[in-house]
Amino acid sequence: MSYKTIMKNASVLARVLLMITPFNVLCVVFLPVISQLADIVSDSMIQNLSISSDNGVFNTVAFTSLCSYIRVIIVNKIMFDMSHKICTDLKVRMSLSHVNCGAPFTGKDLRDMIDFDENVNKLSDYLFLIPFSWVTIVQYSITLWSIEGFGFFLKFFLVLLIVLLCFVMTKITDVSLYNVVQDDGREITKISDFNFVRMRLSIGDVIDADFQKNRNSKIDRQQSIQKHIILGLDLIVTILCCLTNNVPFVYTFTRMSGTIGLFSDNVKSVQYVDFVENYLNFCESCEKNSFKFNQKNRKLNSFETVELSEVSFGYFVNSIQNDDVNIKIKNLNFTFFRGKVYYLESENGIGKSTLLKTFTSNILTGNFFIDGVNREDFGKNEWSKFVFYIPQASEYSPNFSAKKLEQFKGINPELEEELCLSDLFGRGTVEMSGGQKKRMLLYVALTCGSKVLLLDETLGELSAEDTSDVPEGGGWRRRVLKVLTDQRFIWNKMILLVGHGMRKDVECYDSVENIKMSNMQSNAHSIGSTILEKCG
Repeated sequence: MSYKTIMKNASVLARVLLMITPFNVLCVVFLPVISQLADIVSDSMIQNLSISSDNGVFNTVAFTSLCSYIRVIIVNKIMFDMSHKICTDLKVRMSLSHVNCGAPFTGKDLRDMIDFDENVNKLSDYLFLIPFSWVTIVQYSITLWSIEGFGFFLKFFLVLLIVLLCFVMTKITDVSLYNVVQDDGREITKISDFNFVRMRLSIGDVIDADFQKNRNSKIDRQQSIQKHIILGLDLIVTILCCLTNNVPFVYTFTRMSGTIGLFSDNVKSVQYVDFVENYLNFCESCEKNSFKFNQKNRKLNSFETVELSEVSFGYFVNSIQNDDVNIKIKNLNFTFFRGKVYYLESENGIGKSTLLKTFTSNILTGNFFIDGVNREDFGKNEWSKFVFYIPQASEYSPNFSAKKLEQFKGINPELEEELCLSDLFGRGTVEMSGGQKKRMLLYVALTCGSKVLLLDETLGELSAEDTSDVPEGGGWRRRVLKVLTDQRFIWNKMILLVGHGMRKDVECYDSVENIKMSNMQSNAHSIGSTILEKCG
């Protein structure tokens, strides 16, 4: 292990310990020491009981069981449960930091989130190794120090023997076997993602169905070798104890060698230090960029206007952990009015979806005003209820259970009838087609109390073909567009709808404002200002 790796592990360890209260840190440090000293005392008492008592065997077994139980409670329950608690706290911290983050995620951030979720076992393995390492060091050191019949050189020899054991077992441990996925070129080893596997098969890749079997077989063979090494060490120690007339130590050291073997087997988790460090860095970056609100917590029940004043917005370059920002919208000024549908259609890449994200993310500069009141004066929960965002593709839209959707049934019978939802209640959104899911989500958005609806090409998955459910013709796309412009349903809302090729379809509705977006270039590499304006 290199000096750089040692320092990185020390840094991550310090950051993890900062999450624990000082009392618990003292427990982590001193409980193994107390436990091991008590173990030595109990071993001595066991020997005396077995010699002096008439019921020596019975007393020995009873006392041994009692000491072992206490030791398990002290070390395992307190220390290892603490590492489990830290792991759980970190998982919750990651989830909350993600939800409360006010910065939009880049593609790399989304890949990292998937990696964190799929490989969260690396986090638990690494956090388990921290107390396990300390317990092993303490147990071995105190046990070695307490040996009466061994001289200095013999103790030194045993130290070297254990160091050599850890080195050998680390070297023979193939850490790649513990990876859940091992993708070699065209071989598919992860087969749980149905759509991903189908796509890989379409480009000529093949399924390696024996990967998991071979992996488990190699792990078993590797662990068998490790066990034989431990048995060899026990034999050496037993011979030394017999030669030095210190036979009682054999039991103690045999128990210790098992612990050392477990430690050597788990030392592979050190390789996860980069994963844990990235996990902590990602949490801290999300927390640093949490949604900005002050403590005024004003209520937001109704509104007339939503005004964007000199708003600039962008994405972090490559990752949220990077401080550099790629500005996509700059100095934007526009006012939206209640009861209106704003249809935005512009060229690809101009920033239409980015404009929607300014409502759900922190802006770089400028202000959001609701009837002249700054957005930051409202609490996070209040603003979250104010805005409802439906992403571009249905697979990225939120999934609702059948039980949750039942809560919205009957809120607006007219709207239910217009969207033909009577047969969809009783099903979760995962049981619906893309078009059915969009209709249900639109119903939820229009009835949940949100005032600003952000629809990113929501009508794109709705069929324009004639259907018996829409006798007036034009398919579900025209019916939904009619609903979105009906003042009975949107009089107290503002809708921002992004779309393609529908400008002529929306022109006939009085409540629709056709708008377009453009960027004025200051030079070849930067935006001068972003303009949002009504079409002529």
